[in-house]
Amino acid sequence: MNTYKLVVQTIQNGKITGNASLSVGANSTMEARQKFMAAHPPTATKKYKIIACAKQ
Repeated sequence: MNTYKLVVQTIQNGKITGNASLSVGANSTMEARQKFMAAHPPTATKKYKIIACAKQ
């Protein structure tokens, strides 16, 4: 398993409200993205956009 760094944008009510950088343990960039999205499901007012995903 490798560590992947994700850069995520928070979008609330159609406006960008913040950015975050975090690390996820996964076997591929696709799996890292899926793990993040599974842990942070979109709601009616808030969603997340993954800007970058790179192996550390």
